[in-house]
Amino acid sequence: MSHETYIVHMDLSAMPTVFSSHHNWFSATLESITTTSTTVTSSKLVYSYTNAINGFTALLSPSELEFIKNTPGYLYAIKDTTVELDTTHSIQFLGLSSKAGAWPVGSYGKDVIIGVVDTGIWPESESFNDVGMSSVPSKWKGECEDGFQFNSSLCNKKLIGARYFNKGLLSNHPNLTLSMNSARDTDGHGTHTSSTATGGCVKGASYFGYGTGTAIGVAPHARVAMYKAVWEEGPGLRTLHNGTPWVLTVAASTIDREFTGMLTLGNGVSVMGLTLYPENSSLSQVLMSFVGACHKDFDSKEVYRKIVVCFDSNNTLLDQYYNVEGRNVSGAIFITNSTDVELFMQSSYPVLFVDLDSGNTVMDYLKKVNNGKAKASMKFHGTRLGTKPAPRVASYSSRGPSNSCPVVLKPDITAPGSLILAAWPDSLSPAVYIKNDLGTGFKKLYSKFNILSGTSMSCPHASGVAALLKTAHPNWTPSAIRSAMMTTSDIQDNTFKPIQDIGDYNNPSTPLAMGSGHVAPNRALNPGLIYDINPQDYVNLLCGLNYTKIQIQAITRSSNVNCSNPSLDINYPSFIAYFQINNTSTNKVIREFKRTVTYVGVGRSMFMAKVTTVGGLNVSVSPEKLSFRSMNEKKSYKLRIEGSYTMEDEVVYGYLSWMDSKRKFVVRSPIVATSLPMTGLTF
Repeated sequence: MSHETYIVHMDLSAMPTVFSSHHNWFSATLESITTTSTTVTSSKLVYSYTNAINGFTALLSPSELEFIKNTPGYLYAIKDTTVELDTTHSIQFLGLSSKAGAWPVGSYGKDVIIGVVDTGIWPESESFNDVGMSSVPSKWKGECEDGFQFNSSLCNKKLIGARYFNKGLLSNHPNLTLSMNSARDTDGHGTHTSSTATGGCVKGASYFGYGTGTAIGVAPHARVAMYKAVWEEGPGLRTLHNGTPWVLTVAASTIDREFTGMLTLGNGVSVMGLTLYPENSSLSQVLMSFVGACHKDFDSKEVYRKIVVCFDSNNTLLDQYYNVEGRNVSGAIFITNSTDVELFMQSSYPVLFVDLDSGNTVMDYLKKVNNGKAKASMKFHGTRLGTKPAPRVASYSSRGPSNSCPVVLKPDITAPGSLILAAWPDSLSPAVYIKNDLGTGFKKLYSKFNILSGTSMSCPHASGVAALLKTAHPNWTPSAIRSAMMTTSDIQDNTFKPIQDIGDYNNPSTPLAMGSGHVAPNRALNPGLIYDINPQDYVNLLCGLNYTKIQIQAITRSSNVNCSNPSLDINYPSFIAYFQINNTSTNKVIREFKRTVTYVGVGRSMFMAKVTTVGGLNVSVSPEKLSFRSMNEKKSYKLRIEGSYTMEDEVVYGYLSWMDSKRKFVVRSPIVATSLPMTGLTF
């Protein structure tokens, strides 16, 4: 008799008083099958549950299942099926798992409150459902503010705070009429970012069929407090360039997932292309027309109701895409190696973007078929996982150094930011498609989820990881959490080669693009050593940067400003050295840094320094060994960079790693040396 795994939901209120726990009750229920059956049973308790559900998982035959259905407390049973991959696949790409690591150790971010300053929130989104969450922590002192189409009752145990701030905006523009004077999101950005950081589990999520599965945030048990301070009618997004040393600055990178469509040529050969065309349609055996340089003028009659093939040879994809959109075509194939394909994937007409290799396959077919006879079919809504190499730093991700604080290497780290699927207000249309034969009318499509790219998507991933670390280490300071994330990050992709930079022709990424590396939540739980920073250290840095006392008071909110020890060297988990050259320079230039590390391991440990080559510079560490006897012990060291004033390369980099004798810990920091000027930067 065949057996299958079932998830059985039970009513705990029906548990007899003779049982000391639900687990004993479920076990006894299964054991009773043996005593009442004349046949040998193989029923087996797999799991018992009291958190997400009340019940158990067991291996049952059909007759055993029927027996269970007649036992006291039985509610219903469902057959255990293969779990769908997370729609926010970045969760899996980060290595987060319910079995071990940052999720269970960090209690999924339980009771950590993540504050989000953004465009507001859509409280009705399922990602902010509070089912199963405990009461709001007593430490919470915030509020849920009433506003236009936003009642305070919309907050719950998940969305515990929502406020909106626009008095500054209105004072500058007194005649401005706000479309939504409340914390409600009319842009979608805030809903997307907050659900990425802390969204709860939502099954059946997708973007018009792309990435179908279960959506979940990085810290799903954390709370969210939304502060709407970005308005469609005010300053635009992406106007803040963040180099502040006391915050975490996050670059954006790809994950190992692509959204695809399939082009099947008339000879039966198929090639895959990138797309996010939303409409639920496909094209079958449509005539093809090769145009080539589609940004130039061409005869619309020649491409009428055909699949146009365009070749992007001079980085003219923008002009080509919109030029074709204005013609009445059935679809388009863009052969391109552009780094900006993501910007056009959510197209309004059927489009596939294929690389040069696949493009050659298409061109070979077109050359072999008589003119006017070539045909092809297009299908959409594909999702491909496990793509390589990944991660890669996105082309749009901002590079360092920072104008505001060039002596601190920025960004700090990179995290998933490309094509991230997360919650979306269902009143906003995230996509349109051309709906009439004239090619001029557009139809809006609606979805509860949307796919966006940007550092705005990578930041909430890092915030969620920080929430997990805060739960696991409640006494750690923000700088300790940042340090743990930076020094345990990955500098290799899933092919075990250096992470590439799409914006630099897929060359190995420098720390000016990816910071210390790609965040690795599970390793960050136990970093071995941390670089901690106290408030006075930041004040010393501001003093060294020649901030006035009044300016520092505005930042610190304290009238007691002590600038007796100004310094441009702060206890940061990274290094950047400038080699500005002038006519009085000697043959050698020396830069020195002092760092103090805190041991966060258990028992005695010895760490040894290892430095990779940094261009042609001479880098040394003193001392080369650090010995620790107990947790929280601190030790200091100096890093010295010696170079020639004739430094040939504009930027060189390497790494300092502190490794313990048992090789349990590798505490890595990037080292950048540059001949760029410290001021007047244009990055």
